Amino acid sequence: MIAPSSGNSAASVSIAGAKRNGASVVVLVSWKNGAIGSFSLLGDAAYRFHATLFGADGMAAQEILGGAPTYAKTLEQIVRMAETGERPLTDSQLLRPIEIIHAIEASLASGKEISA
Repeated sequence: MIAPSSGNSAASVSIAGAKRNGASVVVLVSWKNGAIGSFSLLGDAAYRFHATLFGADGMAAQEILGGAPTYAKTLEQIVRMAETGERPLTDSQLLRPIEIIHAIEASLASGKEISA
């Protein structure tokens, strides 16, 4: 969910800011075309994530729950990969979420915008 559905590449993402308050973190993400998104992790609450994306085509908001269908879809891809030997994602696609998490950590540490 890191790239808005308006066709933006995840490569154009920038962590505009990340703020920690106790165990909770909120992240403001921007894309080169002007779309923005916010992601929240409420560390002192139930295990839940929430994301809101805004772009030229409108906005989308979604709570991301542990055990959500995304996890089942990921497991299906892993099983398919084991059965066929075909990778569902490139090395770049696999590493991208880690690069974004590192940018969030850097923004939290520095208080500055970090390109990812």
